[in-house]
Amino acid sequence: MFVMLERLKSIFYYYDSEKTEVGQGLIWLLMFPIFYTLEMGFNYYLVIPSILLGAATIKAVCLHTIQIRKILAFGNFLFSTAVVAYFFIKETLPNDVYHWVWVIISFFAFFNLTTITRKCLSIK
Repeated sequence: MFVMLERLKSIFYYYDSEKTEVGQGLIWLLMFPIFYTLEMGFNYYLVIPSILLGAATIKAVCLHTIQIRKILAFGNFLFSTAVVAYFFIKETLPNDVYHWVWVIISFFAFFNLTTITRKCLSIK
């Protein structure tokens, strides 16, 4: 745990794309489960994968290679797109301003995926 905290500290001082990855991880680990559960109730199919994805993303930024981070960035993008589609299906997205935040998060996930993919390709 101490190693991860030291790594997070150095990430916020020196790195660029890792900050957005940690941000995405925190969004899916903490923000989405709390906000979704308070608003719509607990949904196993959205909350549990969100928590697992968030924890895996933060762990990957701290301890794993760029290839693993790329896979998790793709997972973040897919999950955020699925959440936006879910809100459209529930017909809450066009009417509720709060749900537009998840569209923005989905765009950030896409840009994060493209950044990591470029970085991954430049290493090879």
